[in-house]
Amino acid sequence: MMNIIEVNELTKYYPGNERPALDRVSFAVQPGSLTTILGRSGSGKTTLFRCLNLLLRPTAGHIRILGQDWLSLDAHELCEARRQMATIFQQFNLINRLSVMENVLAGQLSNVPFWRVLVRRFPPMYHDWALHCLERVGLQDLADRPANQLSGGQQQRVAIARALAQRPRIILADEPVASLDTESSHTVLEELRTIATVDGITILCSLHQENLALHYGDHIIGLREGRVAAAVPRSKFTAEHRMLIYQTPDSKTPHTMIET
Repeated sequence: MMNIIEVNELTKYYPGNERPALDRVSFAVQPGSLTTILGRSGSGKTTLFRCLNLLLRPTAGHIRILGQDWLSLDAHELCEARRQMATIFQQFNLINRLSVMENVLAGQLSNVPFWRVLVRRFPPMYHDWALHCLERVGLQDLADRPANQLSGGQQQRVAIARALAQRPRIILADEPVASLDTESSHTVLEELRTIATVDGITILCSLHQENLALHYGDHIIGLREGRVAAAVPRSKFTAEHRMLIYQTPDSKTPHTMIET
């Protein structure tokens, strides 16, 4: 099976820092899987995601997504390629004064003329698709409610519906449950698990909770201090991998440990 994402020797330095935020990170992701990026806060998870969608340009390395070398794309090609990738954020990034439906419609902005965005007038087919996406996450009855009247878990499910509305082939979920309680965390991750299984949408989900990563991920990629410390199928994750991911900075360990 062809990999949908291939990352090779990805490195990112921030100005003024001698130590890289990402240090020669390499991994591959198969289509239709839910891969969890596991690591402590500051391990490089968010930097990795920002490099994958090229909100940040890496210092070195290669990113191949959907068969294309993303670092070689011109501005127009990159804009087209990004339509295949949606992102879900830790802080939801909803527009509080807009309704749930209007927030989900925002996932289709790249497909409609700008004047329709300004006057908030979308063709009926876009409303139908947005309502379908809300039904997928069980929030169709809240379509007209202002986003700021929802709980945190509900807001994150709206964010998932908005991502689905984009009709992506890949979803990046950057710490999507970091600000949620335990019940809401499981609800959100169950939704993502279903999307990967039923819709065949490839999902990369960064987490710092090992139990959630092992429960929902098909494959675990562990980051420590910007390096790949472990990359294994969930069934092969061991206490040794845990040590490699969570050990203290002064511990002596191999640079990487990768299994497939």
